[in-house]
Amino acid sequence: AQGAYRNITSLRLPPFASNLFLGRFAGTFSDAAGADYVLAPGDRVVIRIWGARTYDDVLVVDQQGNLFIPEVGPVHVGGLKQSQLASAVKSAISRVFTDNVASYVNLQSAQPVAVFVTGFVANPGRYAGGMDSLMAFIDRAGGIDAERGSYRQIEVVRFGKTVLTCDLYRFALEGKVPQLRLQDGDVILVKERGAAVAAYGLLREQAQYELTNGA
Repeated sequence: AQGAYRNITSLRLPPFASNLFLGRFAGTFSDAAGADYVLAPGDRVVIRIWGARTYDDVLVVDQQGNLFIPEVGPVHVGGLKQSQLASAVKSAISRVFTDNVASYVNLQSAQPVAVFVTGFVANPGRYAGGMDSLMAFIDRAGGIDAERGSYRQIEVVRFGKTVLTCDLYRFALEGKVPQLRLQDGDVILVKERGAAVAAYGLLREQAQYELTNGA
């Protein structure tokens, strides 16, 4: 408070939450899936069988949601959660090999997806990822345009319909992450920033704060 006063015209205040996109996601690729991950075509599953029969391979979930295990046949896993995968496959194996056979089942990797990022971002385009978040894809596109982009009006469009509307202030202030599994061909649309107010002085964070709901 005793320092030299700086007029607002000498300040170039960044948008609030702009520090979310500083390239920290660059080079990262997450295909780790949690227990609630739902299996889909293209996912890769490790299956090992030993004992009276031996088998070791990585199988891909086909378009019908099946894993085809030699001598066992198709095992439907599409739509199952990862936590249910091992028991479903082991149950199918045990129905065929009833004695002296043990098995190991594990999801190796989730199917990569390609997502379009467009609107008011630095580098619109198509970006590949795995179980990455919406924010990781935006970061790969160079982040939100600080001059024109909105941090509070971000949409995920799927087959022409908006399936998620995201306000990144909720993440920046409350730690709430958008819960949506992105699919191949989804479009992340960063809309134009609405009205904003610049706040400076004795504040925790001097920034331009975007308003919503006609405030």
